[in-house]
Amino acid sequence: MPEAEEYTIGWICALTKEFIAAKAFLDVLHDPVDNAAINDDNNYTLGRIGKHNVVIAGAHGRNSGGVIQYDYGRAIQGKEFTVTGHLNQPPMAFLTAMSALHARYEMEGHSIDSNIDEALQKYKRLGKKYKRPEASTDRLYKAEFVHEGGEGVVCRNSCGYEKLVHRDERDENENNPAIHCGLIASGNQLMKDALLRDELAAKHGILCFEMEAAGLMNHFQCVVIRGICDYCDSHKNDEWQEYAATAAAAYTKDLLLQVAPSSVQKEERIETLLGQVNEKVDDIHQMATESSRDIRSLSSSVHDNAISRWLNPADPSVDHNKAREACHSGTGQWLLNNPRYLTWKSQMNSFLWLNGNSGTGKTILSSTVIEDIRNSPLPQLRNCAVLYFYITFTDSQKQSLDAILRSLINQLYRSRQETRHPITLLYSKCGDGSSQATVEQLESTFRDILSVGGEVFVLIDALDEYQNRSTQRDDLLTWIESFHNEPVNTNLLVTSRPEHDIKTSIETWADSDSIISLKTDNVGRDISDYVRDEVTKSTSFRRWHGHTSTQNDIVNTLTAKADGVFRWVALQLERLKDCINKEEVKTTLDTLPATLQETYYQVINELTSTRRKYVIRILQFLAYSNLPMELEAAVDALAIDLTAPPGSRFIMKERPDEVLYASLSGDQNCVKTLLEARATGDTTAWNLDPALYIASEFGHLETVALLVREGADVNAKGAKHNVLCTAIKAGHKDIIALLIKEGSDVNAQQGPYSNALQVAIESGHLDIIELLIKEGADVNAQARNGTALQAASTSGYLDIVIFLLEKGADVNAQGGVYGTALCAASRAGHLNIVKYLVEKGADVNAQGGSMALPCALPPTLAIWI
Repeated sequence: MPEAEEYTIGWICALTKEFIAAKAFLDVLHDPVDNAAINDDNNYTLGRIGKHNVVIAGAHGRNSGGVIQYDYGRAIQGKEFTVTGHLNQPPMAFLTAMSALHARYEMEGHSIDSNIDEALQKYKRLGKKYKRPEASTDRLYKAEFVHEGGEGVVCRNSCGYEKLVHRDERDENENNPAIHCGLIASGNQLMKDALLRDELAAKHGILCFEMEAAGLMNHFQCVVIRGICDYCDSHKNDEWQEYAATAAAAYTKDLLLQVAPSSVQKEERIETLLGQVNEKVDDIHQMATESSRDIRSLSSSVHDNAISRWLNPADPSVDHNKAREACHSGTGQWLLNNPRYLTWKSQMNSFLWLNGNSGTGKTILSSTVIEDIRNSPLPQLRNCAVLYFYITFTDSQKQSLDAILRSLINQLYRSRQETRHPITLLYSKCGDGSSQATVEQLESTFRDILSVGGEVFVLIDALDEYQNRSTQRDDLLTWIESFHNEPVNTNLLVTSRPEHDIKTSIETWADSDSIISLKTDNVGRDISDYVRDEVTKSTSFRRWHGHTSTQNDIVNTLTAKADGVFRWVALQLERLKDCINKEEVKTTLDTLPATLQETYYQVINELTSTRRKYVIRILQFLAYSNLPMELEAAVDALAIDLTAPPGSRFIMKERPDEVLYASLSGDQNCVKTLLEARATGDTTAWNLDPALYIASEFGHLETVALLVREGADVNAKGAKHNVLCTAIKAGHKDIIALLIKEGSDVNAQQGPYSNALQVAIESGHLDIIELLIKEGADVNAQARNGTALQAASTSGYLDIVIFLLEKGADVNAQGGVYGTALCAASRAGHLNIVKYLVEKGADVNAQGGSMALPCALPPTLAIWI
């Protein structure tokens, strides 16, 4: 028996029938292996073929060392099958031998069947099972014809003969069986789809689909030789499997007889490769573990972001940060030391109402309380949650109980893992975000999460700035009272002016120890410190630096007359900044207005009559406007001559773009007036398309609807995008839905982004992407950045990548400057997306585009029959 190092050919058989067929073709059978490794469960047979000593390894079953374990699926008719990679390059000695062998076959034919008969004569028990089946069992059905009768029912009993494909018999000058040399498809799915089989055969030249060779992919330089035993369709049968294994073994022997032993000696030995393979296996295991953990984390993050987008909460941190910037260092300490505040802070399910007139610093104190609790050294507060909301009359999105609840729920959802189940349950009840929750549902869910979230502090600032419709403010006050009637682990603090309805409501159920009024004696020290800092440190008062007596006069006078109102103090300091000598300072201090209202009157009265008129007009507009007034709007307001006669004819004639300006502002009444003038012939016909473009960009839904009804083109193009893309880029989902309903083409190619889906991806609007695809957007349409999947991969939006793949995006689609989604994600450095794409079957060997990193491996060759 040869020494171990004299065995130069390894023959790996993944199936038992292949192992038996291989063993039958040995010229000489050697003694069995007696020194296999302890943990090696493979079956080995040693022998000789020609001048080669051969080791046949039988690695049978799904847990074999030669097969990477996958979740075995099936590519049934109509399902997807993904091409994921290429086999490693065969050894040069075998490529050379194959070329010579196939040349001989072409010229002289082969003797595979006679060699099979000879081998079966040696092992007669194999003859019945491993010989060539009858030709009548070779049935090829038309690709579109699916097997009838279900699993286990043979075709000759259920599928008939009408759908069979007629084929001419091979003549004596053709090889039989035929030998094919080319690519095979090796993966973890059983191919049973004739249509997909034909598609891959036409596209890649593939005739053989198998599930065993994938274990060697990219690890060994090897030749894969397989016998084709069926047609990879739904009519799959096992009748030809043993013969196919025998034919493959016969070809293998022919190939080995063609290979010179000296050329084999030049190849790298497998024992050298095994160490590299083990390292790769360890790396793959580590990567798989990390990828699994990352994907779970990323999946959770994507879900969290989806819920936050659905809640669409107002962001109170903007108001909080603004208040902290305005807070004077050291102020508010009187409140933090107040016994009523300390009791509220230490007792669960407690309530505190902080009230004071306008300008007394309630919002600043609210921010101080938030920071005090957040930074408390007390052990019992270390793990508490702090939720807050600033109601503001300048922002309509922050003036409803619905807005308050959405913001508080989102804050708690983000900060406490244990609170997420009730919110996720509500999200599911609302169709995973397809519909919105009612205020009642939000109230109930908020109570549910408070009951499981440990101690929670809730601060709501400026109840008096809540919507002034009495029923709605009553709803808010009733909700606040519910925390007293049904406590749920919550310490609640609210602030407001002492307005009658708020005062009456709270005093009916809250005791006096739960109320703190901001009176002069409470905030006087804070005001004194604030004023002293201003006059001694501010550059606006630098002329008085070093004039202690003047500084003291300013501090003492303002503190004494402030009546606890910070805003009054700030306005008086503005007047004192302009004083250039002590006499002016004294005069100003002697004539200080007593209240805020008197201060405002004084400012107006000091204006010239002309400017006073303008100021009053702007104040009138501010009082009646539902939106904050910008500088441009104020200029327009001042430019209007209220005494002039109606000027519609002049406007229509001299300013034909007025409808554009009206659309820009969203003033529907102006648009209606202009359109009515257009209809009555006061002006020449206008092109409404630019107006529609502008209204769509600035989010004026009613104006868009009005213009569309008047005939504006919903597919109109602007300088950069069409109307639909303009609305998408601005994120106006309601306008997008309206435009699509009215006929906007979701697949129109236009502008630098080329289509609507690309614009939505560029802007990161997942909800809009969902809407577009629901309305028929082509998920695989090509654009500047390739497909939508490639654009999302470039931009780093994992949630969008996941959604697109769920909706049928081709993970290996070619196009754009990066070539594929995987190359795009790799080029942009988005490792999380790279991992996910590979998990979903992205081809790591795919050719990249002009700007892609070299992320592909060289394609290789495989041999099969």
